[in-house]
Amino acid sequence: VDIYDSGATRHISPYRDEFVSYHKLQPPRPITAADGRIFLAIGEGQVRKKLPN
Repeated sequence: VDIYDSGATRHISPYRDEFVSYHKLQPPRPITAADGRIFLAIGEGQVRKKLPN
């Protein structure tokens, strides 16, 4: 199940094959989750999704 926040400016996806554009981040960028855990973003780009209304 994927959950999307339509008010968010950025989203995170572990599915590299869904990116229509992608580039690696050098160095990786740290992202802090709400619970304080830190994840490293290794790339960024665009993902296109068809969502039901």
